[in-house]
Amino acid sequence: MNFSKRKDLEEIRKGKRGRSKRMLEEIGKGKKECVSEVKMEEQEGERERGSSEKLGLQSPLPYLYLVHTKTNEFSRGVSFASAAAGILNSTNRCLDLPLIDGLDDEISHFTIPMDEQVEYYIKTRGILVENLGESRAAKLLSESVFTIVIGSTDIGTYFYSRCASVTERRSPQQFIDIIVITMKRHLKRIYDHGGRKFVILGIGPIGCTPSARVNTKNEACDEVSNYWASKYNQALLLVLRDLISEFQDFIYSYINIYDLFLNIVEQADSYGFKDKKTACCGLGRLNADEACYPISSLCPDRSDHVFWDLYHPTEAFTRIIVEAAFDGPQHYAFPVNVRQLVST
Repeated sequence: MNFSKRKDLEEIRKGKRGRSKRMLEEIGKGKKECVSEVKMEEQEGERERGSSEKLGLQSPLPYLYLVHTKTNEFSRGVSFASAAAGILNSTNRCLDLPLIDGLDDEISHFTIPMDEQVEYYIKTRGILVENLGESRAAKLLSESVFTIVIGSTDIGTYFYSRCASVTERRSPQQFIDIIVITMKRHLKRIYDHGGRKFVILGIGPIGCTPSARVNTKNEACDEVSNYWASKYNQALLLVLRDLISEFQDFIYSYINIYDLFLNIVEQADSYGFKDKKTACCGLGRLNADEACYPISSLCPDRSDHVFWDLYHPTEAFTRIIVEAAFDGPQHYAFPVNVRQLVST
């Protein structure tokens, strides 16, 4: 989740500024827009930075940094994102992350699941109420943008992890149902505590990542995990439509990452990518046998690769996603794109 200040909207519309996140509030004599992003994430980095640039914003500060340094900059924007976070708490207990000497092997120490991220947001709301008063804090939050990018770690863990607690006694459909029900509960909690505007990214075709391709025949995409990622997206859209029917002031922009991702991969050359399979940084076949470490093999030019490591896209790829989210047609940004959402 992020709360980020922003320059005048006219400058954005004229293309003089960049960056993404939303929240409107009158500050002092001049009217400025605060763009807040409630970011529930499984990964941080280029997507957040690119979206911030689109609105001329500074990147929102991490919640834990603000708390531990007692930095009172919550109205600038707050990020609750955590690498490899899941919608389900059980997902993070099953991640196959490298152990660090001197620490125990409790994986939850390495990442913050969505449930905890929402709790941190609720605490942030309390801080805003204390600093601004109930009325101003409520206005700030109601005009803020809550950006949620999460879910692929849950799906990936189900199909590619050996963790029995995730896979046993659950069919793929049952697992999707559990994720979607949990996601709806998280969204309603954010709404109940002041959130009104949401940017929600669907899951991409996770079967086309280097980590998935390396285990398939001819290094093709894994169509099974792709199918269930698509099924999750369909179920998520139904949840969003239910919420907009239940709450008239619930507003969202759904970003169709799945179709956009496939379009870029299938027409990689036209987007300037020379390699759509191999990770820029890694080890082994497709640079996907190991993660990106100091000893890893590194490609000469990451801008011509779709993937940075065995899971994550490069900055060049991510910027295409950000552009489509902000100004794309309804097929990729539904029912409105992010720019339209910010201006409402």
